[in-house]
Order: sequence, then C-alpha cells, then structure tokens
Amino acid sequence: MKPWSRLILVLGMHRSGTSTLTRALPVFGVDIGRQHLARADNPRGFFEHPQFVAINERILSAFGADWKSFKTLPMPHFSSLLAGETGLMARAFLQNYCPQDSLRGLKDPRASRLLPFWRPLCAALNISLTILVLLRNPANVAHSLAKRDGLAYPWACALWKQYVCEALLYSHTLPRLLVSYEQLIERPRSELMRVARFLGQPFHEQAYQTFAENFLDPALCHHREKKIGSDPCQLLYARLLPLTEGLEHHQLDSPRFQRALFSALEERV
Repeated sequence: MKPWSRLILVLGMHRSGTSTLTRALPVFGVDIGRQHLARADNPRGFFEHPQFVAINERILSAFGADWKSFKTLPMPHFSSLLAGETGLMARAFLQNYCPQDSLRGLKDPRASRLLPFWRPLCAALNISLTILVLLRNPANVAHSLAKRDGLAYPWACALWKQYVCEALLYSHTLPRLLVSYEQLIERPRSELMRVARFLGQPFHEQAYQTFAENFLDPALCHHREKKIGSDPCQLLYARLLPLTEGLEHHQLDSPRFQRALFSALEERV
C-alpha cells in the first residue's frame, strides 16, 4: 500500500547540530514548516515545531522525566499514553502536519528517546518514517551542555550516550542514516549529497546556496575537539563514526550491534 505521506525525523543529542541538519532538509525538497524558535544562544533558530516539542515534553513528564533525565523509560507506559489523551493529541498533530503525498521534516532531540511512542503512531497513520541521526563527538556535546545548561561533564556524556543508543535501538529496521556533524560543518556539500542519495531525493542547488550563505556558519560550532578518548562514550563514538561515511547501515541492524548498544546503555560513563 502506498504511504499516506513521508516524514523525515531528525534525532540526536546536540540541539544546535540537529538544527543545522534540519535547516538543510529543504535542499532535498523536504518541507520543515516555519517554526524557528530562535533564542539568545541560537539566534538562527532551533527549527522545532512547538506542538511537537510540547507533546514530547508531555510524554516525558508522564514518566516523571525531562530532557536531561537518563533513566530508562518503561515500555508498557508508551502503550498507555498512546491509548489516552496524549495519543489523541499526537495523532491529530501528525494528521495535520503530514497531509497526503507530503514530504515533511520534524526535529526534536527528545524524540530520540520517544520513538516507541511515535513509531507505532506513524505506522497506524500509514506515514512512512525515515530517521536521520546526527552524530557529534560527545566531548563537544558535553562542553556545550556544560556551558549552556550547567550540566556536569559526566552527566552530559551519559545523556549523549542515552540519546544516541536509544535513537539507534528504537529505529531498528527503519530506514536510517548516521550524519556526522563535523563533516556537515567542514564538508557540507559532500555530506548533504550523501544524505540526498540516502533519501532518494534530488539535490536542489539553489536551496543549498541559501542554506550555505544564510545559515551555515562554522563559527557557531564553539567546541571542536577532534581527538577521540578512551572512556565508554568516546569508544562508542569511535565505533559509530565509520558508519557516517557510506549509505549501507546493515551493521546497525545486526543482532551483534544491537547487543553492543544495550551494553553501552548499561555501562557507567
């Protein structure tokens, strides 16, 4: 059966990095709407739909959690939420945001942990879901969170690991691509052409020029540590980084790799 519509969901721990990738989606003809949610620490906008963010915050709140909690969210609770008022709100949102034959994009780092809620809902609505997971060196993410939110470095690293592992575990068997933030900043054209090939979408040169001239700014990348350390987060990053170089991600779906992700979640940072 032909999908009702197609939704590209951008996931990852780094809010500014996922904003950059989301802002690039029109290069592939993906409609991201007009919601920018600019703030002093990101004047160009976060490109998050406020209703999508509000629903995700509502889901986390139902678990007694927020974006900086890294406790495991119990699976049975997702089914309960889907069957209740939150599920009705989310269904109405998707039906409105993804009209028939549309190609839309959404982004909210919180959704990295909430795919057990959104994935079955998209399936029920016949919305084809494709996942882009932004990967950035966890040391840079931790420094950014320490500066912006005052989080301790170990806590920020634990959050990075939780978000990345759960995004990859919960997107198992879905079409998905790991996108390197560092490559997106340093070699934007080649990295976005790789994304275009994965999505099976044309690369719109004029949209790329608009993105490159009006949004892409390497100066916004305040922390640019390239060295890979030996702590658990860095070892996981080192294992994932080679998968940002091609289009084949069969390794991500292998039982061995899934077990490695589960093990990484259980390790202390």
